[in-house]
Amino acid sequence: KEGELSISDKWNYATIHHFMLHNCKKIALEWYDKAIAEGPESNLHIYRRARSLRTSLMFELGKGDEVIHAQKEACEASPDNVEEWICLVEAYIYAKRYEDAYDTFRRAIEKFPKNWALYINGGEICARLKKYEEAFAYWDRAGELGTDFYDELYCKAWCYHDLGEYQKAYDLYIEIADKLHASHYDEEA
Repeated sequence: KEGELSISDKWNYATIHHFMLHNCKKIALEWYDKAIAEGPESNLHIYRRARSLRTSLMFELGKGDEVIHAQKEACEASPDNVEEWICLVEAYIYAKRYEDAYDTFRRAIEKFPKNWALYINGGEICARLKKYEEAFAYWDRAGELGTDFYDELYCKAWCYHDLGEYQKAYDLYIEIADKLHASHYDEEA
């Protein structure tokens, strides 16, 4: 109450949060798995986000190699399932293995040339490899195919921001907000 904490208080406070972290990790994985179990036909956008964020969490937990190994096997077992290819590309991105991600992306778009999510990832890979012209071309292609929530515009804005082209990034954020308002996504806008 006086604002003074003993070393024991500080240790206990850290321990509580440490244990909460483990509990939250367990709960997050359980709920990602439940969302993923619903399948892409239930809600493709949410399904993809759940798989992507689960992969991200696994990398944060130091289990990235397991994810990549499992995704390679999933692609071999289901070579015509675009969702498995998307997840493998994303796993390589999370691993910062951009050359592997690029090679996998190029193979995937040969099989699935009309999947906008692959082109979003391809653009991200190219931006990481500093192939900006190619990145913007892939994002443009994703936009032509039609993304869920103007994903290509977000990607371009983030890239412009990273390049220090803040006015271009700002203009895109305004465009995104206008499009979201026009589509009645006021909260997102």
